[in-house]
Amino acid sequence: MRQQLKITICLAVILILAIGLKILYFPRVHGHMAFYFHSTFWICGILISIFSLHLLWRSVTGRNDFKAPSSRAFWPNRRQTFRIIYPAFIRPTLIVEMIDGIKKRQLEFPIIDLSQEGSCFIDDGSLGQMMTFSGRIHFNTGDALAIAGEFIRKNDNHVSVQFNRAISWPVLLEEQRRVLVHMKPPLARRS
Repeated sequence: MRQQLKITICLAVILILAIGLKILYFPRVHGHMAFYFHSTFWICGILISIFSLHLLWRSVTGRNDFKAPSSRAFWPNRRQTFRIIYPAFIRPTLIVEMIDGIKKRQLEFPIIDLSQEGSCFIDDGSLGQMMTFSGRIHFNTGDALAIAGEFIRKNDNHVSVQFNRAISWPVLLEEQRRVLVHMKPPLARRS
């Protein structure tokens, strides 16, 4: 988008120079020179209009060439993000309170893994169909974190979701510390 803006500004400067030259020198110029001035004027005007309309369309639709691809296109590469994989005995719970904007009774699901951008949890069959959800993650420490997101896919009873807002690093690092403490083998007793 910046490159298009730079090109538009350059074309606008050329157009202004062409207009200035046309106003100052056009009465004295005839033949080929007049043709070149007219050509430059119209070509720059048309190109500026095209680039400006393109930039306007991008800003109105919210599309940006330099943003990451849409969440669904980016999701298959999610394994590149930091992820906590929970053993069964210390899994936090995903509590779903709203599905597709409709308040539901609280549904609780054990979380298999958690990253900044999403999670995978086990559905016991009570979830049904959904596109979006909101609720909270209840950690074993007693802390809770409000979340909202969208459904990505379901394989057997494993459901993958992506969060609308990323979970902060301090929360994930604290969870990682907690998991590592629980996974640490007991110290060998000395005789």
